[in-house]
Order: sequence, then C-alpha cells, then structure tokens
Amino acid sequence: MLIVKNDVFITVEDINTFTEKLGIDLPEKYKFFLLKYNGGRTIKTKFRNSVNVRLLYPLKSENGYDLLTIINYENTEKIIDLGFFPIGETEFGDYICIRIQDDNSIWLITHDKYEKNKKLTDSFEEFVNECNSEKIEHVSTMEERWERVRKAGNEDKITPEIVQAWQREIDRLSNIKQEEVLL
Repeated sequence: MLIVKNDVFITVEDINTFTEKLGIDLPEKYKFFLLKYNGGRTIKTKFRNSVNVRLLYPLKSENGYDLLTIINYENTEKIIDLGFFPIGETEFGDYICIRIQDDNSIWLITHDKYEKNKKLTDSFEEFVNECNSEKIEHVSTMEERWERVRKAGNEDKITPEIVQAWQREIDRLSNIKQEEVLL
C-alpha cells in the first residue's frame, strides 16, 4: 500500500491519551502505523482489487478531519456500539474498521446500513499487505489534457467546470509524495 502520510507529528503519549479517553485498546501494528504515518490519503488503492480505499484517518490533522472528529459524528457512535472502531474510509464513504471488542480483525461497514458489514482480513497488517496502490508517476498537464481532447474531436464537450476539475486534480496530485507503508 502506498500512502501520502499526514504531516502532523504525533507521539506515543498522544496515542495513549486518545485510547485512554475512549477506553479502547488498539492493535500494536495499527498504533505503530499511526505513530509512523499518522494516517493519510491513498490514491488509486484497492483492497484485493475490489474495495477502493480513499484514506486512513489521522490521529491529529491540521484541517480537523481526524479520528476524534470522526468518532464524534452521530453515525459512528453506532459503529462503536457494535464493537468496531473506524480507521478509514472508501471512496463511497463506507467505513474501514477494526473490531476492537473481539479479535482486531478489519471490517468494511456500509455508511448507511450498519448491520451490513463484511470482514476483510484478520489483522491490520494483513489489510495493508493486501492493498495495492498505483504509483503516480506523471500528472498530465493542462496542455496534455487539451491535446487529447482535440485529437478525440471533443473540444466542444469541455466545460469551464471540467477545466476547473482538471486544475484541482493537477494541484492535488502534482506535489504528493507516496510512501510504501511498512509495518
């Protein structure tokens, strides 16, 4: 799995304070992951070529989208009540969770039907090892995109909204640093 790690630094004390506050025990490999990467975005990452993994939540972040915020959402309280802890999400907003009240296995829980869940792996380490990410080698420039559109004869179909979306993608992907997750 490749990840664009969160740049906010965390400590063992941060993790311990967090788990004590919630009264939960997280697997050692997951705590190590938080300490080393503090969560992060994944780009073109699939678990077993079927589940599109969007991100793994950071413990702390600059934008406030972190584990404490996630678990305080009304809908994630239901997940925690079922014995799961959300650690990430798919591109469709479904939750990737650790089963904390049992065996620390990794599960997929749909964001709208909490009773509909699916076991993915027996451990966090196995989950990471079974995720495949595409390495971003080149981000097409605006000029390259326009050239492909011209060659296809579709210039008339390009709207200002499409051009804005292209620019957002270029801005988002041009300066990323993907790292292989090593546990």
